[in-house]
Amino acid sequence: EAGEVSRIIRAWSTSGETPSENLQIKAMSTCDVIFVVGNFGLSQPSVVIVDAIKELLDHEVPGIADAVLRSALMCSQFAMLAPILAGRRNRSLIVVVPDLDVARCLKALWPALLNAVIQLQDRQP
Repeated sequence: EAGEVSRIIRAWSTSGETPSENLQIKAMSTCDVIFVVGNFGLSQPSVVIVDAIKELLDHEVPGIADAVLRSALMCSQFAMLAPILAGRRNRSLIVVVPDLDVARCLKALWPALLNAVIQLQDRQP
């Protein structure tokens, strides 16, 4: 499972690759933002998946991970057990979001996402 997640993220964040024959998506260019939403915790399968994603990152973005954690903590104190991760791979922003309250987490990130994408694409705001 972690290998498949890793392969798909690698394809989505690398221009010109197709993530999977089963998916009806052709990656003409990279995805600007990739959200990985799941019921992640301290169990071995969760840790393996998040570690596989972490290995793909060129650079972590701890401020985004912190914003996700703070938002998720408003929903449940158990959010502190979720391995939350955010970072850059090539020109894509990858964010691991716990499934506690996805809408709240994304709402917390929304104001910064456009600026993050602009910076990753080396464009002027």
